[in-house]
Amino acid sequence: MNIKRTPDELSITWRMWIVIFATAFGIYAGGLTSGYMIANAKHETSQAKTLKSVDKKLDQLPAKTAAAVKEDDHK
Repeated sequence: MNIKRTPDELSITWRMWIVIFATAFGIYAGGLTSGYMIANAKHETSQAKTLKSVDKKLDQLPAKTAAAVKEDDHK
């Protein structure tokens, strides 16, 4: 059995493969970048909350230290 292509049938050339590969890679890279941006934004948000709580504790430290020193002086 001999199967031959007729001239009006589509054959995939190397140029089509390049276009298909470039499109697939572009979609992959776009998803990767988007996912990275979302993860980075979530990380920055949680990091900002942590830094704010640390800053609050550091701001309270001199007052607590002064109170502890006064307490020790009274003893």
